[in-house]
Amino acid sequence: PESRADGATLNQGHIDMPSYFYRFILAISLLLPLAAQASDASDFVAASSAQQAELLEAWAAKPTAERVELLEALRDGRVAADSSKRAWIENNDQYVPADAQAPAAADAPTPDEPRKLRLNNRLRGLIETALASHQLLAADTQLRMAAALQLQKSARPAQLELLTERVASETDSSVKR
Repeated sequence: PESRADGATLNQGHIDMPSYFYRFILAISLLLPLAAQASDASDFVAASSAQQAELLEAWAAKPTAERVELLEALRDGRVAADSSKRAWIENNDQYVPADAQAPAAADAPTPDEPRKLRLNNRLRGLIETALASHQLLAADTQLRMAAALQLQKSARPAQLELLTERVASETDSSVKR
């Protein structure tokens, strides 16, 4: 087989496609986290109560800074859903779409149509635990300390790896204790 300048190889007159295929897969895989973040709120409002609990436990084990706003809105009772299961967040007495990049639907609701989510006590506890996990990533020492104290009471087994990593990387001795 002879090589071409673009990295593909000619094999008896046929272009060897794996290099193009791998580049395509790599490009798609790099975009997936962006799509996943954009849909966290949508996934949550579309899920059943049991699925919401699973999402919260997964989020607590793998925190990301981008999810903090959603968790705070859930904690504060400011997340709503419309009849099409689109997520909305209440800010200053107005509902704004949780996913600003979502395509507009033909039946887009008016701002007064979303209904606030009803959360049971189990979900409220899981929200607090997930939020505390996310706050372990904060730059503010006091916030990390409060999160560590919260997690001493409510950490889940799935969070063990995260907690071990955060203790090892913590620079403030008062938080580490």
